[in-house]
Amino acid sequence: MLRRSSPALVLCWALLVVALLTSERARAEHAMSDLERSVVAEALDAQGWERDPEPDGKWIEQIEVYAIDVFDHRDPVPNVLNVFHVTSQDYVIRREMLFRVGTRYDPIRVQETERNLRALRQLSLVILVAARGSSPDRVRVLAIVKDTWSLRLNTNWALGAGTFEYLLLNPSEENLFGTHTSVGLLYVLERDRYSAGGRFINRRVGGSRLWLGAQSTLFFNRHTGAGEGSAGQFVFEQPLYSLHTEWAFSTRVAWRQEVTRWYRGPDIAPFPIETPAGTAQVPFLYDTDRLAAEYWGVRSFGRTYKFDLTFGMEALRGRYRERDMGAFSPEVREAFRRQALPVDDVRISPFLQLRAYTSRFHRTLNLELLGLQEDFRMGHDALLRVYPASSALGSTRTLLGVLAEVGYTVPLGDGLARAVVSSDIVVADGGRHEALFWSGARFASPTFAGGLRLHLDGIVAHRYQNYLNVPPYFLGGNGRLRGYVADGIRGRDMAVANVELRTRPIDVLSAQLGGAVFYDVGDAASSLGVLEPKQGVGLGARILFPQTERLVMRIDWAMPLSGPDEPLPGALFVTFGQAFPMPGVVQPSVTSATSAAGGY
Repeated sequence: MLRRSSPALVLCWALLVVALLTSERARAEHAMSDLERSVVAEALDAQGWERDPEPDGKWIEQIEVYAIDVFDHRDPVPNVLNVFHVTSQDYVIRREMLFRVGTRYDPIRVQETERNLRALRQLSLVILVAARGSSPDRVRVLAIVKDTWSLRLNTNWALGAGTFEYLLLNPSEENLFGTHTSVGLLYVLERDRYSAGGRFINRRVGGSRLWLGAQSTLFFNRHTGAGEGSAGQFVFEQPLYSLHTEWAFSTRVAWRQEVTRWYRGPDIAPFPIETPAGTAQVPFLYDTDRLAAEYWGVRSFGRTYKFDLTFGMEALRGRYRERDMGAFSPEVREAFRRQALPVDDVRISPFLQLRAYTSRFHRTLNLELLGLQEDFRMGHDALLRVYPASSALGSTRTLLGVLAEVGYTVPLGDGLARAVVSSDIVVADGGRHEALFWSGARFASPTFAGGLRLHLDGIVAHRYQNYLNVPPYFLGGNGRLRGYVADGIRGRDMAVANVELRTRPIDVLSAQLGGAVFYDVGDAASSLGVLEPKQGVGLGARILFPQTERLVMRIDWAMPLSGPDEPLPGALFVTFGQAFPMPGVVQPSVTSATSAAGGY
């Protein structure tokens, strides 16, 4: 297997050496795309201001907001359509600023304000520019923002290899009266069901820092129209919105009642059950009923080196039942319950968590997005959580859980390198243990040869204790192992690596268009020791429309190189987001896991 992979590995190492030897020495903190440079020049000219190259420590005498129309002279769309969009109110942008007139210009607070504004769904382009003031010791700040289209039909879909996987339609007003309040309807069409519901989000309740969100949806069978359950989530919290924020809290509740289906391509995946009469292929589906709640508070310490101490309570109940198994024998049904169904469980746990990280960020372009600045946290990021539970207090098991995650990121020119390791161990009475080891890494090279960037990404997951019978990992489709049958490869353990060479984007009528070629290799199986790596190659396009949101649309053609039953000469996939996410330390949440499809 290694010999068969050697040409691809040699190519990867060759590209890596080229990237390091010919990397452009870009100053990432000041990097801008052509689109951003033109916008800054236009905004400064409109104000009659001149950029200040050395603003640090000067007194801020004026702050102005320059809001760009969703459709402007750079777009082929008629500007008259802006009449149907309410631009973000000036005060909505100003209230996110962590500095005021009369304070000294602090680049850390300015950069953090930019990051907070870029995190808002309603804004695509955000640049804060320092301009010369009325005297040498004074400075002006110009906040340049571009809204995404607010009254719109948000969509997301996944198509590929002749398989329809997912369609989301979300007609919504994302910027109600210009206040960044979001209200909308939800419609999701999947292979065997559809769902309908609604969503409301107020990110600044009463102008405060309180965040309120609610979402609910009903599930219906596509073929019969019968109801199949519901799901929803409620969140009320005050986040850590600044490096200087000391306290935060959150209250979250989520539920999910559904028919859980696992697929292989367009069809429900079979779950093989061995019997004396042969192998029974049982459709891999079952009823899921999950309810979760969490309440926590956090005290944050430090500035450059942050330490967050979180204390709280979480509760989780999960119930699972087989479905439509009347055609199978009692022995097969019992084996399916034992081998395929997750185990019913109730856990009520207080928890204590410590997280340590830095406040240093690396600003770059064209790493995960196209034509828009991005910020990535540098240095260490470590998390330790301890959570007990007792059967005497309502839990199914008496247990002690310890979750530990450690990550580290370093800048490489305008690229980066990151590694993350995670271990989640639960020791419970009666030998009912759980244990998962997970690691991931990303190398994003400095740009070279006119704007090319090489991405090397990989993950390894090993679930060596699985009392709860958590569903397996799935590969194939439009994700990490492209070109193979969607979700056609499954297993309790997984190892996968991706190599992707991406181009610098070009501006096409304000849309950002880039290309990519890629190589994927990996497998999922019952254990790491029996993995049989499968390979695939392909090419694709990446498109970002700054009028809609900060997310790329991905079009990939992929061809599998392993397995005679895989589609040839390849398959075309269209969806949103990069094929593999940036690894990182993830804040655990029982409600987020419950609100996710499938329940895990």
